[in-house]
Amino acid sequence: MKSACLLSTALAAVVLSCLGTRAGAQGMPLPPHGAPVRTTSLAADVQVVDGVATTSLKQVVRNDGRRPAEAIWLLPLPAGAAADEFRMTVDGVEMSGEVLGAEGARGVYESIVRRRLDPGLLEYYGRGCLRARIFPIPPQGQVEVEVGFRHVLPELAGLHRWTFALNQAGVGGRPPEYVTLDLSIRSRKTLRNAFAPASSIQVIRQDDHRARASFEGPVSLLPAGELSVFYGLSEREFGLNFLSHKRSGEREGTFMMLISPRRDFDEERVLSKTITFVLDTSGSMAGAKIDQARGALRFFIGSLREGDRFNVVPFATEAEPFFPAPVEATASLAEAALERIEGLEAGGGTNIASALRAGLPRGAADAEGLQILVFLTDGLPTVGVKDPKVILAEAQRLNAGRTRVFVFGVGDDVNTHLLDTLAADGGGSRCYVRQYESIEEKTSDLLTRLSHPVLTDLRLEADGVRLVKVVPARLPDLFKGSRLTVFGRYEGEGPCAIRLSGAVEGARREYVYEGTFAAGPREDFDFVPRLWAERRVGMLLDAIRLNGKDPELLDEVGRLGREYRIVTPYTSHLIVEEGLAVPGERPRRRASGHGGAYRGPGDAVPPGGGGGGGAGPITGPSSPGPAGPGSLGPATPGAPPSLDEIAASLRDAGVLPRDASPAELRELAETIAVEMRAGEGALGGLGRRTTGKGAVDDSAYLAGLIAAGTTGGEDEFFLGKGRRRMRQAALIDLFTRKIKDKVFLLRWGVWVDRDLTEELAKGKTVVEAYSKEYFDLLKARPELAPYLAFSPRMIVVMGEEAFEVTPPRATEEEPPAGGEGH
Repeated sequence: MKSACLLSTALAAVVLSCLGTRAGAQGMPLPPHGAPVRTTSLAADVQVVDGVATTSLKQVVRNDGRRPAEAIWLLPLPAGAAADEFRMTVDGVEMSGEVLGAEGARGVYESIVRRRLDPGLLEYYGRGCLRARIFPIPPQGQVEVEVGFRHVLPELAGLHRWTFALNQAGVGGRPPEYVTLDLSIRSRKTLRNAFAPASSIQVIRQDDHRARASFEGPVSLLPAGELSVFYGLSEREFGLNFLSHKRSGEREGTFMMLISPRRDFDEERVLSKTITFVLDTSGSMAGAKIDQARGALRFFIGSLREGDRFNVVPFATEAEPFFPAPVEATASLAEAALERIEGLEAGGGTNIASALRAGLPRGAADAEGLQILVFLTDGLPTVGVKDPKVILAEAQRLNAGRTRVFVFGVGDDVNTHLLDTLAADGGGSRCYVRQYESIEEKTSDLLTRLSHPVLTDLRLEADGVRLVKVVPARLPDLFKGSRLTVFGRYEGEGPCAIRLSGAVEGARREYVYEGTFAAGPREDFDFVPRLWAERRVGMLLDAIRLNGKDPELLDEVGRLGREYRIVTPYTSHLIVEEGLAVPGERPRRRASGHGGAYRGPGDAVPPGGGGGGGAGPITGPSSPGPAGPGSLGPATPGAPPSLDEIAASLRDAGVLPRDASPAELRELAETIAVEMRAGEGALGGLGRRTTGKGAVDDSAYLAGLIAAGTTGGEDEFFLGKGRRRMRQAALIDLFTRKIKDKVFLLRWGVWVDRDLTEELAKGKTVVEAYSKEYFDLLKARPELAPYLAFSPRMIVVMGEEAFEVTPPRATEEEPPAGGEGH
């Protein structure tokens, strides 16, 4: 993790030093200045009781200088919050502090922004704040700061939200270096859904009245530098919370639904089930694997409820079911099964076709309750039918989607296409147990979840609104204690009835909820489109892996990757290519040194016309950089670009000026080349591998992407490749930034809104950063604040208007760290 962060900083330093701009102006933390005071850590302990949050912060503030220092401590409050209690102690001594309302805080923000020439605080324009003075901070020493405040959590669309901004939660306007969060929620009403937009924040619903959220790590693991947790309340059998967001000017909006049954669901309401455990006992399972498999089977027998039916089907050269057909889970039959489990030994070949024939319950279409098949194997088919396509065709004929199929692949010597398609066709899920993982632990987790089904064959509809591009496309069954998260796009708007229906013991039941499909942007829910896009990309990549490279699917993956800056081993190179490409053009082979020099965004139309590249021609900053040849691509069509070509493209596309040194260009180009080629190789190999470590890596990674997205930067994604993903994200940040629902491209040192057109650029309003006109514009158009907080060199499009911010003409001497003097 540390090496990845150093690489990110080094890359940013190369670009920003060549641009001649301050890191803080490009969204990076400000470098130390004056007395080097910094916040090394922040620990947040939060108690939320019936909608009132009590937040206690412990910070360690260090002075690396040689003289005592002071700091002005400033903390923007969450949107809409008004603290009714504020206290601060420094090393046990109480300090005076104050609570400022939105108007008073705005004056403080503007004062700091003017003095520092850093717009970061504008992100919180319109919010109140807490403020206090910390003194003295001993030289080469540190102090502990404790802060407490309390506020009522706002409710929006049936959800309460606790949020805490970290970007300004340290002295000197810099975030803390390390953050921990321990948040508990208690409610007298039934607590149904609790979640965090960032997957790096773990949220667990403990019961129907308690939940807990935790996080530990650097701020870089949190989107937008913010801790945020939502929860919803409901007394109904199935709680449903609904969020929606619609970008201005878009025909379709994006929604997110969270559906969960009561954790204390009546035992008599739990559905009956027939569950068959099919276990590979071939010779490759010998040793620790067969021991763990026996433990998994014992747990399986113990998880059965009265009224369930079950069977165990060991298979090697042939399938040898314990019973001719599933039997009732009586005490005597369960005991008989346990005795046979102890006698299982590993030996023989792997006859997967025979196992499926024996395991898929006969007459499943007419049986009552839920039909479940758990299938575990560690090998390829070596006996009987060996062709995976024939095996799949027979399984589809036998099952036709009636039995839910959950597969476990053990080790790397499995056919992932076969197992994953079995699970997909059967409406179940897939899981891979690696060499360092326990079979018993992984299967026990699934069996615990499957033990109490409450609603099957789910359907989701909205009156008067069309739901499209839903993820997951096929809704899974609901089990007691579980939660289903559904994302999708919608056509239509306004309040309507949302209908959830499903089967309960063969009869359909419908649950009706009220929801409003947003007609425009919802600031509190602006994370919803990104989460949908991440899961949509995972689903598309999975379809490409299993069914081949359909051009339409590849195009959509590329478009979503660029639009939402989705970092995966398969999409990151597409985003970097766009960052290097001339606006309005698709990457193509470099022109020979004559004809059509393009001067960057200042030119009216890029060479080759304005089509194909996304937003069309971009007319950019008022002062374009030096001329450059103008196109990007390898000298040989289809070949990866060389280092020299990437280095030249950085200059020609306007990311770096032409006078950047060859060493600076080549240092950045070398890293970019490695990542682009790795990304192209990953996408090129997707679907070619059906067995082996690479195939299992692909399957496991994409399953995690579909279920959880990529926002957290967790190392478990791609099985330890999290550090590479951090490098990819750092590269992408050099060329593109996503701020709320907008994407900005770096062109000639200016961040240009991708929505900018030549027509809008002609009538753009130009203001100097931090001038009177600048702050007047913010007061008149406060919706600009989150964008202008990013940089003093940018062009933003709002509706039918474009605004360009240019750097201030003169630079004031900056005050010492933390000592703004306001």
